[in-house]
Amino acid sequence: MNNNYTPKEIDRAYVDPPYQKRLFDISPREVCREIGLNWLAALHLRDRGWLSFSPEAKSELEEPEEAELRFIGSLVACGFDESQLSILLKDLEKRYRYRIERLYFDFLTKKWRLIPDTSDIIVIQECIDTLRKEGEIESLQSLYMYIEEALEELGVMENENNEEES
Repeated sequence: MNNNYTPKEIDRAYVDPPYQKRLFDISPREVCREIGLNWLAALHLRDRGWLSFSPEAKSELEEPEEAELRFIGSLVACGFDESQLSILLKDLEKRYRYRIERLYFDFLTKKWRLIPDTSDIIVIQECIDTLRKEGEIESLQSLYMYIEEALEELGVMENENNEEES
């Protein structure tokens, strides 16, 4: 992979063995329907070397193949042509087996980025909302004090770092 990326960052979106066996199989044609990709366009992607497998030779896809078809196929279904694909994909590892729902292309830096995982923040917000609705004042005050303490600690650490640099 190109060194323009933090490998751990982009690799977290790459589907590589070992991967879990799915409960329900999906065919290449079904994937194409779901992403709005014409079947002939999928075959053209294979012919031009954008796909590492032959969609018509598969009755069902393994997870890496599905990810590859969804990734490349979604870009084509959105209107990107081959010259644009060449630009977008030039720094990614061929066999484009990336989970498209986990990446975005940053047009300012011209780099693929991992979508930040905000699930922890959402869980905390939902917990606070539940405590508020249930009138759990003591629990909310306890959380507030804990967060305030953490912020003060970080502020002190930042001040100590600034003093050390002086």
